[in-house]
Amino acid sequence: MRRKRLRVMVGLLAILTGSCGKPESGLPPSVVVGTVLPLSGPDAETGRDVLLGLRLAAEREGSTITLLPVDGEGTSMASARKLRALARDPRVDVVIGGWLASTARTLAAVAGGVAVPFIALSPLAGASSEAVGNNLFLLHRIGALGQAAAVFAREDLGGEQAGIFLIPGSTASRTLGDAFDREFNAAGGQVAWTISPDEEGRVALPRGPEKKVDVIYVAGPSEWAERCLELGQKTASATILLADGWRLDAVDALVERGVPVYLAGFYCGTDATPAVQELLDACAQAELPASPAVALGWDSLRLVQEAAAAGGTSREAIRTALRMGEPLEGASGNVGHTRSAHSPETPALSMAARGGFVFVRRVEVVPPPPPGA
Repeated sequence: MRRKRLRVMVGLLAILTGSCGKPESGLPPSVVVGTVLPLSGPDAETGRDVLLGLRLAAEREGSTITLLPVDGEGTSMASARKLRALARDPRVDVVIGGWLASTARTLAAVAGGVAVPFIALSPLAGASSEAVGNNLFLLHRIGALGQAAAVFAREDLGGEQAGIFLIPGSTASRTLGDAFDREFNAAGGQVAWTISPDEEGRVALPRGPEKKVDVIYVAGPSEWAERCLELGQKTASATILLADGWRLDAVDALVERGVPVYLAGFYCGTDATPAVQELLDACAQAELPASPAVALGWDSLRLVQEAAAAGGTSREAIRTALRMGEPLEGASGNVGHTRSAHSPETPALSMAARGGFVFVRRVEVVPPPPPGA
């Protein structure tokens, strides 16, 4: 166990210092994967978690992946510059990056003008229409989280009336809220109100008779959940549904109060599906922890491995395989470019408990048809 951990950590150090080796003689040609991640700055720990997931996947038996990571420094300008440099490097077959919300859309825009296929780790890299270009491939759609929360609210919680809390000016929050609203109403429920804090941070229900809600979807930081429960007598007993990607500091306080809280995310460590267990086994053997960031790194590289195995190792072959191939069942759910009724997203719904979240089930959702379809 200790030798395995040492091997992984030495390999990770080699990546961070840029000394990635070529595959051993006799193996198939290696796919060179460039990565643009925040390896310095305030988000460096998360960036290293993503890199760890990439490294663990690259060390799977039979893998011939060579990683070529660069530090995006957590800024849009530096990340864009590094992506263009990787695209000019003839060794690089595909690039993975765009973890941070602050860099995701910039990198997605740059990807449209370079020759190398780009796999976006953040669902915020997609436009609100969820459209993707020739070079841009999304692991996940952000709207899938709102859709899954709405389906769960109707099917599992029996919710009839829902409230939605949005963060003003946040594209992510608006996309999540709109997806929840659309899916909840389509499933026979009714969204009673949608609210946001005013400029001074005050929150109030719409004027008129107070409407009782069964569930409140908080498409924002979890500390707002308690504020929503205290808006009136008819919100006090509501179940809270949270979106992934926010700080969850306030969840423990809600659990202590006996408030039912559920999270719609892409990864849950207590999910017993084989794809999650494979990742957990790899982390256990390396004596390193798993996390959502590790899971996305792991899944993105596995997607590259599958694409290369199916179509070849050139940029065009990988691009075509990513575009035409079936989604991969990963630790973070179905991942891949194609999104249709035959290839749904599968977000994980988890229940908050003391000390973490407990997996409940995955919810299959498909993207809404484009406008005018």
